[in-house]
Amino acid sequence: MAEISIKKCDPNNLMEFSRIISQAFNDKFPFFFKSLSEEEYIKLIEKLKLNRVKKLDFHGCYLLEYDKKHVAALNLIYKEMERESFKFIFKTLRKKMNIWFAFRSSLIVFIEDHEKVPKDTLEIKAVGVDKTYRKKGIGYKLLQFSEDLARKKNLKHLELSVLSRNNSAISLYESFGFKIISTKKIWLAKKFLDIDAVHTMQKIIK
Repeated sequence: MAEISIKKCDPNNLMEFSRIISQAFNDKFPFFFKSLSEEEYIKLIEKLKLNRVKKLDFHGCYLLEYDKKHVAALNLIYKEMERESFKFIFKTLRKKMNIWFAFRSSLIVFIEDHEKVPKDTLEIKAVGVDKTYRKKGIGYKLLQFSEDLARKKNLKHLELSVLSRNNSAISLYESFGFKIISTKKIWLAKKFLDIDAVHTMQKIIK
């Protein structure tokens, strides 16, 4: 049986975290890599993340090891945190991307991050599993880890956002006890990112 552990991410292995999350984003938003290499994109994400590490008192980035290999990443937030401005994100991405791709990529990051975390809630901001290690129950283990952490923090809800077209992820979340509590259509996301709608899903922690 494979040895599995989940550990807090630190600046020394943040590149691994970014690599895994970038895979997940590339599945949903493949235009990311049309104007820069995956290595360049990972470096940009690393820069954004490191900038946030300096500001935040809780930086919920975790890596899952499967037989001593980093194969999954998890990003959690359980309190209101300072967000980066669209201007900062765009300026950072613009250094490596043309204006159009920098704008679209910045829009994704900004839309994803602009809302405050609800009270008494642990929010799952991102889940990523390396393509070669999917279908092994790893995503479920990340959700279980999130719930256990929320319970230790005496929080009452788990929440996450998922694209309405991401049926496989929705099925996973529903199997874990999440329910869709709202659906939002964002005009800018539809116009520039071809995203029809985003579901907010919640699980009550008992």
